[in-house]
Amino acid sequence: MLFLKLLFHRQKDSRPERKIPVIKSDLRSLDIHENILVWFGHSSYMIQMDGRRFLIDPVSYNASPVSFVNRPFAGTNAFNTENYLLIDFLIIAHDHWEHLDCKVLIELRENWESD
Repeated sequence: MLFLKLLFHRQKDSRPERKIPVIKSDLRSLDIHENILVWFGHSSYMIQMDGRRFLIDPVSYNASPVSFVNRPFAGTNAFNTENYLLIDFLIIAHDHWEHLDCKVLIELRENWESD
């Protein structure tokens, strides 16, 4: 019963009414010696600290195993793997589906191998 409720019941006010405002910065132009936190939306962010870059819980494509169940909020997808800096560490802090998006991980690996 709970499973059906989760799938088909619409929770009031569970999604933003309008697009989340985003300022898209040129991440590759950031000074590596500056300590910075960049929020990518959802629970994804990058920490640049003491010359090291940490990418935490990247989300770019899917918020669910099936696209019609849960979509990312509008405005949280401004950054994708093409925009991420060459990172030193990738951290997956929790095991929700969207943070283990295979497409994101493959693209990150390809970026690492080409740089």
